[in-house]
Amino acid sequence: MSDAPTHDGDVDRQWHEWARGQLLEPHTDEAAEAALRLLRHGATTPAAMAAARIAARRGTIADLKQLEGERTWIQSVIEDLGRAGAPVDLIARYSARRAEVEAALSPDWRRPATAPAPAPAPQLAAALPGVAEAGGAPPAPPAPPAAPFSLRDLFAENSVLVLASLGAFLLVVATVLFELYGSVGLGGEARVGAVAALNLIFAVAGYLARRRPGLQSVGHIYIALAAVLLPLVGVAAWTFLELGHRGVTVPQAVAITSSACMVVYGVLARRLDLRPYGELAGVAVLLALFSASDWIGGDYWTAAGVAAGPLVYAAWEWIFRARVFADFRWFGHASALVALGAAVRYQPDGWLWTVTLAVLALSYLAAQALAVRRERAWAGEAAAILAASAASGPLGVGGGHFVLPFVVAVPLIVLSRQPELLGRYGEMYRPHVAHLHLAVVCGLGLATWAYALGEERSLAVGLWIAFALYSADFYAEASALTGYTLRAALVLALAATGRALDLGAWTAAVAALGLLAYAVPYTRESMAPLRRHDSLFFYGALVVVVANLAGSVVATGHWQIAAALAISAVGFGAAAEFGAVRYSPLAARGLFSLAWFAGVDAAGAQGWRGPFDAVLALVYVMAAQVRSLARHQVASASRRWFVHGGAAISLALCFTGSPDELWWRLAAALAVIAVAYWWLVLTRDEPELPWLAWSSAAGGAASVAMAVIPDRWQGAAVAGVAVALTGGWYAVRQVLSRKRLPTAGFIVLTVLAAAGIDLAMREALPTWPQATAFLLAAGLLAAWSLLASEAPLPEWRPYQRAAASFLGVIATLIACGVLQLNSGLFGLVAIALAAAHAEWSVRGRTEVERWYAAVITVAAAPALYLWPYAHEPAALVAVELVVIAALVAATAVRSGRWYGAYPAVLALVPALRVAFVAAGVTDDRVIENGFAVLAWVAGFAGLGLRTRFPNRWAWSVEAAAASIAVVTLTAMAGNNDPDAAGIALLAFAPLVYTSAMQDRLRWAIPFAPAAAFIGAAILLASRSADTILYAAALGVVGLATWVLGRAAFAFLGRHPVVDMHRYLGLGTLVAAAGSGFFFPTRTGAFSLGAALAAFALLVNGLVFWLDSDTYKFRAGRYAAIVATFTAAFFGARFVDMRPWELIGPGIGLELVGILLRQDAQLRVDMWLRRACVAFGLLLVMGWAAAQTLQGDVWWLVVLLVEGALTVAISVGLRSSTMLAAGGLALAFASLRAMLLIAAAGYLFIAFAAVAIVL
Repeated sequence: MSDAPTHDGDVDRQWHEWARGQLLEPHTDEAAEAALRLLRHGATTPAAMAAARIAARRGTIADLKQLEGERTWIQSVIEDLGRAGAPVDLIARYSARRAEVEAALSPDWRRPATAPAPAPAPQLAAALPGVAEAGGAPPAPPAPPAAPFSLRDLFAENSVLVLASLGAFLLVVATVLFELYGSVGLGGEARVGAVAALNLIFAVAGYLARRRPGLQSVGHIYIALAAVLLPLVGVAAWTFLELGHRGVTVPQAVAITSSACMVVYGVLARRLDLRPYGELAGVAVLLALFSASDWIGGDYWTAAGVAAGPLVYAAWEWIFRARVFADFRWFGHASALVALGAAVRYQPDGWLWTVTLAVLALSYLAAQALAVRRERAWAGEAAAILAASAASGPLGVGGGHFVLPFVVAVPLIVLSRQPELLGRYGEMYRPHVAHLHLAVVCGLGLATWAYALGEERSLAVGLWIAFALYSADFYAEASALTGYTLRAALVLALAATGRALDLGAWTAAVAALGLLAYAVPYTRESMAPLRRHDSLFFYGALVVVVANLAGSVVATGHWQIAAALAISAVGFGAAAEFGAVRYSPLAARGLFSLAWFAGVDAAGAQGWRGPFDAVLALVYVMAAQVRSLARHQVASASRRWFVHGGAAISLALCFTGSPDELWWRLAAALAVIAVAYWWLVLTRDEPELPWLAWSSAAGGAASVAMAVIPDRWQGAAVAGVAVALTGGWYAVRQVLSRKRLPTAGFIVLTVLAAAGIDLAMREALPTWPQATAFLLAAGLLAAWSLLASEAPLPEWRPYQRAAASFLGVIATLIACGVLQLNSGLFGLVAIALAAAHAEWSVRGRTEVERWYAAVITVAAAPALYLWPYAHEPAALVAVELVVIAALVAATAVRSGRWYGAYPAVLALVPALRVAFVAAGVTDDRVIENGFAVLAWVAGFAGLGLRTRFPNRWAWSVEAAAASIAVVTLTAMAGNNDPDAAGIALLAFAPLVYTSAMQDRLRWAIPFAPAAAFIGAAILLASRSADTILYAAALGVVGLATWVLGRAAFAFLGRHPVVDMHRYLGLGTLVAAAGSGFFFPTRTGAFSLGAALAAFALLVNGLVFWLDSDTYKFRAGRYAAIVATFTAAFFGARFVDMRPWELIGPGIGLELVGILLRQDAQLRVDMWLRRACVAFGLLLVMGWAAAQTLQGDVWWLVVLLVEGALTVAISVGLRSSTMLAAGGLALAFASLRAMLLIAAAGYLFIAFAAVAIVL
């Protein structure tokens, strides 16, 4: 062991507890011993902790670096001691410490500490997990961590301080107890003396303690206690001596006490050089100042006295130059806030506010002279401005007192912009730029107040003074901020001047002069700061101008709006010329436009204002076309849009005058607009200009026509205008060859012609103006079809020709209507038109023309039939209709349009109707029969057409026949003629069937049997036939369908058409046969219904058997068996054996189930076969079982016989289903017989017979 001092057992125990707390088990003892070894040799605590973790196999790289840093430091100390010639024993002690550190670095630390050898690096790396990977020399050790907190160490190191503080506390407690209890009966002087003595004791004790080494902290505590208790002495004196009853006031007491504290705290701060005492001194100064002011001037003037606080604090700081009073400048600001807070309790109508702010200003300005601080000068100057403003309270707002803040602002401008004029004082008191704005705000606020009180010119004067101040400030030193306020003040001053002079709406014109002034800075570079944010100020001034126009009127002689807007337009135009202010060219033109419109009203042109307003558009066009003006933005910016806007507004304003002169106003306005737009068309290539040029010209010409022509012929006149303009275009089209002009002209003039037609149609048809309008429109379209020169007009030529022809046809019809031609004469016209269009339909060059001509040709027949005048002579009309039908059919054949046959056939309908009229036939039934015959003949003709023409021709004819047939049948139903309808349907059915078979259209085949059945049903219903006959008719139709299908199979083979016959026929037969089950009252004993139902089922069986054999459909054979045996159901009914009616169907099902077992060609699931057998047995024995249950002995015997037979047959056929059913029947019968056996002995015989059978 070394000679290092040993630690006692408490230390050992603490380190063992620490090791357990670090979770170093199971090596806590080794870890604690390693730490104690190092500590005994004087190592640091962090090194001991690192050694403990390494010994416990929990060491990290950080622990390794800690110990290596410790070893490096010890080695440096040893070297320094050797060089300094230190005693050998001292060097040996540090060497022993180094040996212990190196031993801690070794993986085996349990060895004598006297002969350690540094462990090689590989061994150390092996001992510490994770260290082997970290190569290289360890860096410098980190700073050792702080020692852990220990209350014991704390008390040990500060025992004297703790005891002294405890003693002080006890002394204070003792004094308090004395004051409360021990001084009872003593005078106030004794109690005050006790408090003073306590304070003095602390002060003396602190003074003495500070002079002794080691007790300085105790001395500071006692002195601090004495300082804190000093105000309590004053409080004790006030309380115990009852100074209030002796004439001493609270402000006097506070002033004396705070003054004493101020002196004491100041001395302590200076002597002890402690800033907290300086802070206490600052608080004491403020209290002394406040209380002294209250003492001297009373509560009202307290604020004025406290306002001297900044000067007092500055003087103190200047006299006692010490760092402990560095915060006195903030106390000065606090005193200013206190002064303002004290003043705010009173209304500003007295001099308190003025004096307080004035004293505050002088205080700050004087303090600035003592110690230069920029905020003091700024605060003083601001206070001076506010003091001048507050003076208006006692002096009164009126009488021009609002100029006082402006007066203060004058020297501030000099100090701010020219401080060198006053030397160092100028720089010392140089105000902030905000002072000028504060003065202006205060002055304008007072001026506004005076204005509200009735001094109308105060606000204007204030604004002009503000403008003058800002101008002077800008002149002294140009700045952007001053430029902003200068411009704002100018416009507001102009507006306020107009109001002060009672100019009314002319105030807006005065304010607009500000916009002219705003353009001045662009003429000189020195005024560049006045250009910043120019857009904001220009548009803001415009808002002011518009706001001052409130209340103005637009009327004759009222030029205020026009003047204001015109001046504003000039201002924006000037800005536009300098390239300033966003959208200024547009704003200038817009304002000028508004001024123009207002000026027209002011000039007294209300009745004709539309044309005068339209001149504006022409002015804009002229300005843009004049070469010298075209270079200016204000003359060329968005000129076409302003032309459009001016034109639109002028047209709208045309409607504001007298209605009698509306068309003349429109004509004049559109004439002016037309000149403008055609001028633009000749010089500009804009997409909308051709349209507007044509629209204005057409509108103007149409307006003249509307103004001149009588109402009856106005429509025709407008259409004539369109034709006339077309002729004019034809004459000048070579000269005015511009893009989009022809297209726009055609569309605009077409719309104009359509408007003329619409106007003409205001009167009831027919009239000559209407015919003329349509004819002129037709001529217009025909002319443009010849004038087509640019795309897309050539592509529209077919449409133009078709439309021209259509309008011509309408004009012709209206003319015939005016002449009131009868149908015979009109028929000749219709045939002529149809023939012409038929030829056009064949020879037309485009599909559009051919289609149009075909439609007109077809429309000739309904036009003739619907002609509203007399159908005379009827025979001629009928012949004409037939001719038109033939013409339509011939045209269809010539042009190859198979669908043309449909309207040709339909054209025969009105012909036949007129023929009946000519023949004098008036009976509706005869007429209906005639149309039915026509439909049948047309259908038959369709069948014949298939021999020479493609099927589509036949479809067209047959579709027409079907249409005629449907309408005819509907009419027959409406006239209650069922016989004719039924016969017609029966007649139509073969046609439908034949047509479907010719085209092999399987989907059309069902219509034939449907027609036949419906016809038969109608005939049966008309004769009130038995209901069962409907089913019979359905069966006949189904049988016929199936038979026809089998015949078709003979020459077509398997074909979808044959399948349709087969399925349709079978389905119909099944429905017909099954209908007997739904009419039980019609299938009774010896009834026709029962016989027909049985016959139908037999026929079904035969058909199913033949169908199975013909089409190789195996399942049909079993359906035939079931149908045949089911016929026995209705046979039993016919012979009145209803209890036995289910035996036939049951036997059929049993037979099907049994035969299916042996059928190799049709595989059916076993359970389905068994189900057939079981259901058949249920039908066979079910009735007997039901009757047996009711106690009928006869049916009991029958059930026994059936069961026995079933069992016997099942044995032969080896059918488990039949065996089970027979057994169940026998068991049920036996059970029932047990109840009856005693009463009916003959049952023994039955049972014996059954036994013999079994």
